[in-house]
Amino acid sequence: MAPSNLRSLTLFELMSKSTYASTSERHWLCAYLNAKAGEQGALLPYGFPYTSSEVLGFYLTGNQNAYSFFTTYLENL
Repeated sequence: MAPSNLRSLTLFELMSKSTYASTSERHWLCAYLNAKAGEQGALLPYGFPYTSSEVLGFYLTGNQNAYSFFTTYLENL
């Protein structure tokens, strides 16, 4: 779960303020939003390799392999 100092932030605050750029929650949220966009067809023809439910599951279980994949590979395409 997110640290207490991040829990009261809005989605816009977390994604727009550079203060939070290096937080893991921002990276997880980016992956989640990309998955949602992919589910809506907004990323055609490329898509996103996971559903929003899968990303949420990875986050809730602290899946570090998924986090590493998102931050070291997908964010650098």
